[in-house]
Amino acid sequence: MAALAGKLLDKKGARLPIIIGVIASLTSLILMNILAPLSSIAIVLLYVLYYGGYGMCFEWIDYFEQS
Repeated sequence: MAALAGKLLDKKGARLPIIIGVIASLTSLILMNILAPLSSIAIVLLYVLYYGGYGMCFEWIDYFEQS
């Protein structure tokens, strides 16, 4: 995920990876609530989507502190 987020950061700036990360995280949380009785594989996939989005959102903290 970091390689994709890094390429997006270099080409489009920090706003796009943050927006994509927030959308991915919120989508997975909403789906977890709507589809409440989930199978194990669904939980794993939604968990991966959530933390993939989380990683895209919050890995830029060092990037902004260095500027």
